[in-house]
Amino acid sequence: MATSKASPRLDWYQNSTTVDISFFVKNIDASTASVEFTNESLRVEFTGGDGLEYQYEVSNLAKEIVPENSSWRVFGTKLEVELAKLETGISWKGIEKTDSEETVQRQNQIVSDTVPTAFSSKKNWSELDLDDEEDNTNVDQFFKKLYADADDETRRAMMKSFVESNGTALSTDWTSVSKGKVETAPPDGMESKKW
Repeated sequence: MATSKASPRLDWYQNSTTVDISFFVKNIDASTASVEFTNESLRVEFTGGDGLEYQYEVSNLAKEIVPENSSWRVFGTKLEVELAKLETGISWKGIEKTDSEETVQRQNQIVSDTVPTAFSSKKNWSELDLDDEEDNTNVDQFFKKLYADADDETRRAMMKSFVESNGTALSTDWTSVSKGKVETAPPDGMESKKW
């Protein structure tokens, strides 16, 4: 749980490889600043220009990080921490893992093994034979029907994720897609190139 002796204004954002947390306190005394990383935790302590002592601690980060690739810096108006994600390309819902996070992770694993929609279809994509002309037609029909039967929010998520990822991702979840750019994620063994 995050705690502090004094509460700084905190903001965070992420990209495909890092989570950046800013603690907004003016004139931080850099000699008092201490930041400790482990795979699953973060501890930050410092004294602000106002003379108050600040402490922020998360013992159970939302996802694992790589401590040796993580860093921090003190600026005139803030202390900034950069956490290096262990699993790149995975979006964090928050800084700290919640009780429901583990449930969501289990559900996501189940969904990733089946069709990622609200429909009750149980198609196992690993068994799909893409060399079969008939299966290709069925897949095309499936995605056409999925798009046609979807609500506006789901269609918007599908279009945004597909276009921004250069055709490497398709999401039906507008809540997660709306938070930022969907990164290109080529299949294993391939790399994306800018043309």
